[in-house]
Amino acid sequence: MARIAKYAESWRAWESKIYPDPAVDQATAEFTDAKGVLWVHTYLVWPHLTIYATISGPKAQLTDQSNWAIQGLKSVRLVTH
Repeated sequence: MARIAKYAESWRAWESKIYPDPAVDQATAEFTDAKGVLWVHTYLVWPHLTIYATISGPKAQLTDQSNWAIQGLKSVRLVTH
């Protein structure tokens, strides 16, 4: 959270959704640091669970929707018993 506060004016919110289920509340934003590393922060929120994930790396890899980390977030399933 300190990184977000330090560079608050430099964050760009994503219009597209990472998670495929429209019933899941979500917010994602990105920031490129001075070394050219892209930082993507996302929240996925269900009534029973909230996931906060940070992914960082080269911009070309992180903006590719077939990236393993993005695919991992898309594959999360909430199961309640």
